[in-house]
Amino acid sequence: PAAKAGFVIGDVVTAMDGKPLRSADELSWQIAIAPAGKIVQFTVSRDGKRIVISARAEPSPDPALRRASTRARTAAATVAGDWTAE
Repeated sequence: PAAKAGFVIGDVVTAMDGKPLRSADELSWQIAIAPAGKIVQFTVSRDGKRIVISARAEPSPDPALRRASTRARTAAATVAGDWTAE
């Protein structure tokens, strides 16, 4: 899913929607609470350059992950969503 959105191996996500991220856990949390359909802008460091990748949150094809993502909006859970390029 990340490659579909435009990410490549080695990318380092430094911000989401302009808000700096302090850890991978924080990135996972922000992805988990992003509602399906929302367009998110990721600031990425790639090969020493800063780029922005826009992606739309999509519901996970796995029903268990969809339920977990819904719970994450109201509880302290971390799951990864799927993304498509925008």
